[in-house]
Amino acid sequence: MRPLAAIALAVLVLAGCGGNPNAPSRNLREDDQRWVEGALPRAEILPEGWTGTADDRGAALDDCEALDRSDLELTGEAVASVELGETLAAIAGTQLFADEEDARAFVAEPSDEELTACLEEELAETFGDEERGAAVDGLAFVPSAPPDAGESARAATGEGTYTVGETRSALALEAMYVQRERAVLTLVTAALDEEFPEDVRDTLLADFEERTQEKPPP
Repeated sequence: MRPLAAIALAVLVLAGCGGNPNAPSRNLREDDQRWVEGALPRAEILPEGWTGTADDRGAALDDCEALDRSDLELTGEAVASVELGETLAAIAGTQLFADEEDARAFVAEPSDEELTACLEEELAETFGDEERGAAVDGLAFVPSAPPDAGESARAATGEGTYTVGETRSALALEAMYVQRERAVLTLVTAALDEEFPEDVRDTLLADFEERTQEKPPP
């Protein structure tokens, strides 16, 4: 079974090259791009055995049909994944918007129904892999308590079934959005047939918090 993070990162990188009419417009700036790449999770914060991969071409989950965000403008974006073996993974996307109002709107404005529908659409696509016969079935999200981070935050949890050939596994997902000034972190954790470690999730959130406070968005 190919690691979840490898599948997800490949799909998100491809998504960054797309032109979905519901996605924010892209007007990437050199300084902002350097900032978002520098705000991705650092390898040294990860527990022993975890690995990380970053890609400055990546996109966060922002181009679903269920939610129109075309009135927002992005000026920087990058994505990274971390993983342990083939069953535990997290995707961290950092974005800079044209202004704080756009960043806050990205996180706070969608209704619960819009947000969960968007996550169901995007993450079923992200972790599916038609060429390998992998699919996510029955994925359903519900709102959950947001992390105590940033100036605004949202969260939702999801469950579904991850199928590769004849192998079926329970897939547990958690999605979190954290906004500080004009920056947004989108963090998604994924686990097959087990729970994602809360300490790793909290470390990833805390790292973004610390770094955005030490070096605020330009």
